[in-house]
Amino acid sequence: MAPSRSGRRGRAILALYPGIGSLVALVVLDGPQVAEALALRRTPATRTFIERTPRVKEGRWVFVPVSGAAVARDVQRLVRIRAT
Repeated sequence: MAPSRSGRRGRAILALYPGIGSLVALVVLDGPQVAEALALRRTPATRTFIERTPRVKEGRWVFVPVSGAAVARDVQRLVRIRAT
């Protein structure tokens, strides 16, 4: 299945990749956004995904498997950071 994308001002904010019984969110964060995301209170799993994602030219392509409500809230926070 193709990903679902949401964007603002010509740039992607969020891509969702549905699977059978699973969902993966992709949020691309640049340098200052990574620092802001790491400063937030979030689940340890989300922090690990942010920290272990290598930097590329566009920033960090953070793929987060959404495993529950707490991780879904983390993704919402990352989207808010990305949207600013």
